[in-house]
Amino acid sequence: MSKQMLDIKFAAREYESEGKTKTAWTTHGTLFVNEAGKISIKLDSLPVGERFKGWFQVFEQPIKDHQSLPKDDGEIPF
Repeated sequence: MSKQMLDIKFAAREYESEGKTKTAWTTHGTLFVNEAGKISIKLDSLPVGERFKGWFQVFEQPIKDHQSLPKDDGEIPF
């Protein structure tokens, strides 16, 4: 079982929003770090075009609602 999962992203383009320059990121895979500290990478896609020079950025995955829920212990919560 993995100890940590991180998103592999590419800065696809920049855009203006509310007077600020922002970056649109595309996700291209997952980086896994196991309990021993070993790293594995699963790429799902590669960006194309002249902007892509072979570099990605790695970000913590956002917490999803179901990840923050406690484990079901079989007890009915009444």
